[in-house]
Amino acid sequence: MANRDEFENYYRNILMTLPSFHDLVNENSYHVVFLGMCAWLANDYEIISNKETGKGRCDIILKAKKSILPSYIFEFKYTRNKEQIEQLSNQAIQQIIDNNYDVQLAENTIYIGLAHCGKDVSITWENKSKNK
Repeated sequence: MANRDEFENYYRNILMTLPSFHDLVNENSYHVVFLGMCAWLANDYEIISNKETGKGRCDIILKAKKSILPSYIFEFKYTRNKEQIEQLSNQAIQQIIDNNYDVQLAENTIYIGLAHCGKDVSITWENKSKNK
């Protein structure tokens, strides 16, 4: 999943084709859709949902089971104002950083902020290495 463009295209396609607009009513709606998408990754990742870590509770963490794979931290945001989604996806990344959601992860971690308005999504992606 380390290919950003592939991930973004896949996720946008899922939102456009599977859930009804009426199903996507709050942040938890997107969380659950995404959590279902993660099920096929269970061989390579420990899938952690809404567990306290660092100074808060992160939405979803995919903790790599193999050191050659990156771990991922996902933070979801929801708004009814489409003009806010880019700002919210950036805020999601800042929340991950401020709350140290990566405290129990290996050095190669990718932070992904997803902000939603209906079937529109803004995705902010940051690669972080604790070796820096």
